Amino acid sequence: MTVSPRAGRQPKILPKRLLVVWDASYSARLRDRAKELQFLDAYVQRLGNATVSLAVFRNTMEAVKSGNWADLRKAIESASLDGATSFGALDLGSQPADEVLLISDGLGTFGGGDPRFPACPVIAINTAQAADHAWLRGVAEPRGGEYIDLA
Repeated sequence: MTVSPRAGRQPKILPKRLLVVWDASYSARLRDRAKELQFLDAYVQRLGNATVSLAVFRNTMEAVKSGNWADLRKAIESASLDGATSFGALDLGSQPADEVLLISDGLGTFGGGDPRFPACPVIAINTAQAADHAWLRGVAEPRGGEYIDLA
């Protein structure tokens, strides 16, 4: 006889301050960006009046922007997909956030170093077939987050 106990699930506490970290490197052209934006639209809508910030990166990180979701979404849509991916360029430790959504394939191609995130859960989201699933899981789970593979 096999016994499978049910694990108790607690309702998720929604963040009041969300930091979206968007990988706009050249390999992002192989991700399903429409699916990623659909996911983000639904999640931000569910959050209600949370503060949302955006960090776009490639081999370097652009200045962090805050504002309404419609403007941040336009910034994502207009981000040029070029350059290598340097996770070491992510220096976000001082950013105010209750949760980080990292949208990336996890394929670091430039330089070394580890990303620096705020002390909060990191949710790694991927839509690419070719991805570093172990790295994405490894960056999210130790911080109390999870890896979501939408591919």
